Amino acid sequence: MGNNNTKDVPDPSSGLTPRQKDAIRESWKLMDKHQKMIGTKFFVKFFSENPTYTQTFTRFRHVTLDDLPNNKALQAHAVTFMKGMGTLVENVDDLECMDELLYKIATRHHPFGLKASDLHKGTDMFAETLMDLENNMFETLEYPPEFVVASWKKAFDVIIPIVGEYIDDLQRAEDECL
Repeated sequence: MGNNNTKDVPDPSSGLTPRQKDAIRESWKLMDKHQKMIGTKFFVKFFSENPTYTQTFTRFRHVTLDDLPNNKALQAHAVTFMKGMGTLVENVDDLECMDELLYKIATRHHPFGLKASDLHKGTDMFAETLMDLENNMFETLEYPPEFVVASWKKAFDVIIPIVGEYIDDLQRAEDECL
């Protein structure tokens, strides 16, 4: 007869607890209003620490780091990325749809030779970006900012290996056709 808090029991299919899902959903509601700003900050931070990845993007591969924050092609990619994040958040409980979304992510990233390890670099940087947001955007939430960021990291730790498996499957299928 101990204290069994079901909000801390991970969902066996997603690996996330109800509290983690709540933290992700609630933080997304705040981020949704600032998608371009947050996405741009993330990509500028990511490219400043991983400059070789800019070569993947023909529209801004020759743009200097100082000019990246105001580059419209980067901003457009940032918005697309954030919209995709929102779609994942909206479907956190619909695992069949989530699986299809993760497959779509794999099909978009595979042609550039990206692997799960590359995507992990990005998601780790995204989590860092969340911690760096001005005026700590998440202070108004029920959960501490550290828990919010840890929840996002946990979600990424669940989804990135799945995307990586799909990328590997796509590569094997491509190799079989050669």
